[in-house]
Formats: sequence, structure tokens, C-alpha cells
Amino acid sequence: MNKEKLELSSTIIMALATVLSTWCSYQAAVWSGDELENRSASAAANTKAGKADIIANQRRMVDASLFIKYLEGLKSQDKELMRFLRQRMNRGLLLAIDAWLETNPLENPEAPKTALEMPQYQLEEEKESELYHNLSEKLKMKANALKAHADAYSRVTVALALIVFLSAMAPSAKLALAQKTMLYVAGGLFCVVIIKALGLPIGF
Repeated sequence: MNKEKLELSSTIIMALATVLSTWCSYQAAVWSGDELENRSASAAANTKAGKADIIANQRRMVDASLFIKYLEGLKSQDKELMRFLRQRMNRGLLLAIDAWLETNPLENPEAPKTALEMPQYQLEEEKESELYHNLSEKLKMKANALKAHADAYSRVTVALALIVFLSAMAPSAKLALAQKTMLYVAGGLFCVVIIKALGLPIGF
């Protein structure tokens, strides 16, 4: 291979590698941006889940206190106290207490110890927390997938930088064998890299 052909081949490989490198850098930035957006949304959902957990725990403590007082009224047959307490209970606790009373808890040793153990006792905040926790996990998994795409494009960009370097250095090598070797390696590596790049998803 004469000097003119060598320089022409080197220039073509460098030009193609540079264009592809610019595209891959752009794609890496796009996927990284989408990743950060999803991680931010995941963190926000996790924060909402934490707040719902706190509210649910506070409500459960209040409900436990109301139930203890209600149980005292039940044992002493203080209907006025029981009616007073029921007026201050949320719907979930009322349903749980009614279901618990049907088990005859004062005489049935196999009955649940408290109404809070009944399946009817459900807090909206706990459901909300579970929904936000699930959403946070889904967004985190999506962010990880997006990061994998961004990393793949970044690796291709690094490989292209090596190709550009080899192509640029090939004409200036003193030995003809070194020139050909560097150019062939750059060309072969470029073929591998472009196949890899074509198999990656495209972001917009």
C-alpha cells in the first residue's frame, strides 16, 4: 500500500469514526438524561412512600389507643364510652372491630387478640405507601436499564477514540509494517464497533 492510499484510508476511517463517535456521545447523553429523570422520579416516589408510612404508623398508634379504651368499655359494658369512641374511629377500625366482635373475643380463646389483627383493618396510607414503593422500584429498574444503554454507548465512544488514534498515527509510523498493522487494526476494530453500535437502541 503506497503512501497516498494509506493516508486516504486513514482519513476515511478517522472521518467515519469521528462522525460515529459524535453520534454515540449524543446517544450516551440522551440515555443518561433519561436515567437521571427516572432516578429522580423514583426518589420522589420513595419519599412519598416514606411519608405515607409515617402517617400510617401514627394512625395505627391512635387506633390502638382507641381500641384499648373501647375494650375497657366493652368489658365494663360502658355503652356510652363505646359509642363515644366509635364516633372517633375511622372506617377501617370500625369494620375490624365489628368483625372482631363476631368472633366472641371475650369468651373465645381462639379469637384474635385485638381488632387490629383482623383482615378488615386496613389503612389507606399503607396501601398508598405500597403503591409508591412499587412505583419507586419500577422506576429504579427502568433507570438501571437506561444506564446500561448509556454505558454501552460510552464504551463504543471510547473504542472509537482508539480507532481515531490508530488511524491518525498509522501514516506517521516509520516502518511500513507498522503502518499497515495500525491501519488494519483500526479498520477491523471499526467494523466490530459499528456492528455493536447498530445493535444499540436509539434514544430521542
